[in-house]
Amino acid sequence: MGTVPGMTDTAASNDAAPLDDAALVALACPIINACGPAFYFAPATAARGAQLGLDPVQFYALGRGGVLGDVEPPVVSAAFGYFNPGMVAGLWNTARSIVAPRVAGAAYMECCAEHGRGALADVAGLAGFVAAAEKVLAASDGDAFALFAGAAAEPAAADLPGRAMQLVTILREYRGSAHLVALRSAGVSSKDAHFVKRPADIGLFGWTDADAPTIDEALVAAMADAEALTDRLVAPAFAVLADDERAALVNGLQAIQVALGAWRGRARIVFGIDPQGCRMSVFDKQRGMFTAVRAYMQGAFPADDPMIGAMLGTHSTSFSNQTYAVAVSQGLLALQALDKKLQPSKPLAWLRPSDIASATIWGEGGGFREWLATNSEFQLRFTTTGGDKYKIMALGGWSMAKMMGQEYIDGLEAVGAWLDRARG
Repeated sequence: MGTVPGMTDTAASNDAAPLDDAALVALACPIINACGPAFYFAPATAARGAQLGLDPVQFYALGRGGVLGDVEPPVVSAAFGYFNPGMVAGLWNTARSIVAPRVAGAAYMECCAEHGRGALADVAGLAGFVAAAEKVLAASDGDAFALFAGAAAEPAAADLPGRAMQLVTILREYRGSAHLVALRSAGVSSKDAHFVKRPADIGLFGWTDADAPTIDEALVAAMADAEALTDRLVAPAFAVLADDERAALVNGLQAIQVALGAWRGRARIVFGIDPQGCRMSVFDKQRGMFTAVRAYMQGAFPADDPMIGAMLGTHSTSFSNQTYAVAVSQGLLALQALDKKLQPSKPLAWLRPSDIASATIWGEGGGFREWLATNSEFQLRFTTTGGDKYKIMALGGWSMAKMMGQEYIDGLEAVGAWLDRARG
C-alpha cells in the first residue's frame, strides 16, 4: 500500500493494515467537504457570474442549484438544506429572472473545472486520484440525492486538473445529500444542525439568534447519530476501491488541499472578495438596475406628492412568480409589474391608504428599523378593499439589502412604514 500522509508511522508502513472502509471515509470526507467549495466565490467565478449579470451569491445559488432545472424555490431549499428558505427564494427568484438556471448550472461547473486548472496542474499523482475518485462516483447511489445527481450529470472536464476539482465538488454533494437524509432520519432539521455545527455562520445562511434551537444533550446525541449514519450511507461507494486506490485517493486529496490553499493565497482579492472567499461585494449591476427602476418609479409620482422610497420584490403563488417594483409617497403606493429584464409588463397600479383592507409585515416585532436589521426576510402581505391579495418578498432579503446600500434599505423601510400606517 502507498504511504498515506497523516497516518501513524506504524500504520503507514504496515502493508498488512490497509485502510478499512471506515478509516477511508474518515480520512477522505473531511477533506472533500473542505475543498469542494473552493471555487464558489473565487475571483474567476465571480467574474463569470458578472458576465451573466449575477453577483457572486446569486451565481452561487443559481449555479449550484441550476443543475436541478428551472424549479420553484422550495425545491432548491430542499436540496440545499441549512439555508433559511426565504433567503433561498429571494436569491433564486432574482437570479433566474436574469439567467436561465440550466445555463448558470453549466457555467458554474465549468468554473469549477477552471479553478482546478489554475490550482491543481502541478499536483503529483493526480491521474491516480482521478481514477480512484471516478470509481467512487461510478459506485455511488443517487437515489434521493437530487443535487448530487444533478451535479454528477454535468459534462466532465477532459483534463486532469479540471476533472479533479469537479470530482471533489461532486463527491462533496454526495455526502452532503446523504447527510440531509441522515439528519431527517435522526429527527434533526438542517437548521438546527447548522446552529450546532456552525453557530458563527448563521447570518450567512439567513438565520438570526431568534431562530436558534435549544441545544441540549438530546440534540447533540441525535447529531452524532446522523453523522454516523451519513458515513454508513456513503461508505459502500468508497468500499469498491482496492488498497492502492485508497492510498491514491487520500494522498491525492491531501495534495489537493495543500494546492488549493496555496492558490487561494495567490489569487484572492481581485473583485472585492475578502481573503476567506465568502463575502460578496460585486453588486454594481444590481445596484444599477435598482437605480434605473427607482428613477422610473420616481418619475411616475405627482409633483405635489413625491416618492419617498422604493423596493423590488417577488409576489409568489403556487404556480408563478411576479416581480414588482413597489414605491410609496406620503399618500400613494405604486405597484409596477416587471418582466424578467425588469421592464414594465403591465400598467402601473395605484393604491391609497383607504384601499388597504389589511396588511402585515412578516415577522415584525418592536421598532421597524430594528426588526428590519435583524431579519433575513422582508415580506409584505396585504389585501386591498377590492379583494386583491399580495405577498411580496424583497428580492434577496435582508442580506441583499445590506449589499445594495442605504437607499435600498430606506426604500424597504418606507414601504413597510406606509403599509403600517395604512393598516391603522
